[in-house]
Amino acid sequence: MTQILKASALLVILSGIFVDVQAMNDPYSYEHVKTSYWDMRDHLVVRTTFRGANGFGVVITDAAKARASLDGKILKILREK
Repeated sequence: MTQILKASALLVILSGIFVDVQAMNDPYSYEHVKTSYWDMRDHLVVRTTFRGANGFGVVITDAAKARASLDGKILKILREK
């Protein structure tokens, strides 16, 4: 990485906490699978993959992507179902 990240940025990257779990059909079914990030020099792009039960109770895998500042603040949700 070209920048030293603050602890808050690492938390966002490692946990995928920008996913709106309460908007899920069953928030208690949320399971974090994987989070990746890309350093764009002036910001980060963070993608998290997670599992959760849909409206029929079937567990599905989905992903969300966000733009974050170098200190971990979410600037914009780029993709989320």
